Amino acid sequence: MNNQKAVVVLLQECKQILDQLLLEASDVSEVDKSEDQRCRASLPSELRTLIQEAKEMKWPFVPEKWQYKQAVGPEDKTNLQDVIGAGLQPLLAALRASILARDGTTAAAIVFLSDRLLYGLDASRPLLQVAQGLHRLQPAAPVAPQLVIRQARVSINAGSAAPRPPGRAGPGGSPAPRAQRPRREARGASEPGALEKIVKGCGKY
Repeated sequence: MNNQKAVVVLLQECKQILDQLLLEASDVSEVDKSEDQRCRASLPSELRTLIQEAKEMKWPFVPEKWQYKQAVGPEDKTNLQDVIGAGLQPLLAALRASILARDGTTAAAIVFLSDRLLYGLDASRPLLQVAQGLHRLQPAAPVAPQLVIRQARVSINAGSAAPRPPGRAGPGGSPAPRAQRPRREARGASEPGALEKIVKGCGKY
């Protein structure tokens, strides 16, 4: 399933469903509720546990299973990206089903879990579009800091980040020499609490 084109098609379908739900508010059907439950029940137990932990906001970034353990044995060194990658197809099916069931918290958790893997598949942009659609549909659903940072990186790589304001013009309209420009302390992501403000603006995590 780790095929970039197939993943993008599924994510685009999720985005289209979100767009439709934003245009037409409707009640959740019993069929959608049943499909949501079926999809989640079909997931491997480890993936179900990860989704629950993500919903409970136990970590702002997807950790490795062994990352916070004091004593690490061979059985503990499980790469979670391998676990998520092996179950990517049912995981994305569960994402679609949770969107149809209006379960924004579960959908946001699945987006969070799949972020790093889909970044490696060059599918971050459609995944982030799903995240943005979820936030518009259910603003109370939490947005993980990992996704906020991913959005910033994708925007910078695409050249769509806000440019710095130009310097003050010198005589004749030409740019002032560097020595004449007042120096200012760098602000933004390095500013204390900047990331927290961004996260707060995207939804409490």
